[in-house]
Amino acid sequence: MKASVVSLLLILTTSIALSACSTDKTPPTTSYYHWANTYKLDAKLLKARPPQRLYIKWLDIGLHQGNIEVHQTQIDSLPKVPVTPVVFLDQRILKQQTTEQLLETILQRIPPAEHRSLQVDCDWTDSTRDLYFKLLTRLKPSYDDLSVTLRLHQIKYAQRTGTPPADKGVLMYYNMSTIQDPNTKNYVLDNAIGKQYLQNFASYELPVDLALPLYQQTRVVRQHKLVRLIGNIEINADKTVPLNNVESNRY
Repeated sequence: MKASVVSLLLILTTSIALSACSTDKTPPTTSYYHWANTYKLDAKLLKARPPQRLYIKWLDIGLHQGNIEVHQTQIDSLPKVPVTPVVFLDQRILKQQTTEQLLETILQRIPPAEHRSLQVDCDWTDSTRDLYFKLLTRLKPSYDDLSVTLRLHQIKYAQRTGTPPADKGVLMYYNMSTIQDPNTKNYVLDNAIGKQYLQNFASYELPVDLALPLYQQTRVVRQHKLVRLIGNIEINADKTVPLNNVESNRY
């Protein structure tokens, strides 16, 4: 059994740093994502690393055993910094619910009167593109700022994948390698893979911000197969004494 640890400079549980991409010399601003199913105010973190904005996963609209499930994040209290609710949308839902049904769900759970910005996280495909873009078109008049998440291939092959009808995109620059492959050294942030897709940014029709990972995970591999993921584990001398250090970040 092998354990491989992937970590970056700053470890923030369920958080992703967001830095604005810019061609001028304006200093980038930093915000954070919160992807967990519950949100509890972390005053110390906000004070130590104050974000310009906080992106909180507000709704999770997915499929479970063929059934549509809508989960709303349990929020203890919101910080005083600006907050943008994020809707995670399983792209398969687009074929199972009408645009009107999805629109009603989002508008009821995230009322525009209370939230002027909204972000939708959906890894659309060629077969769901038109349905997804139709939903975004219907959402756009209700919010002052509508943003969407983007993957590398959706920018490189924008002519085929299309450009979402939104105000801004956020490139999710992480989890780009094959997590199941035991030979992948850093599936969270693999710049060798990323470089293959760094094209068409200058001609892309939306302004794009950059989301970078600031978390760590440990993969447990048994007989060359991934058997478990462990989040936010700390590997230190005391814990690794019983393990054989095969190479950097591998035990």
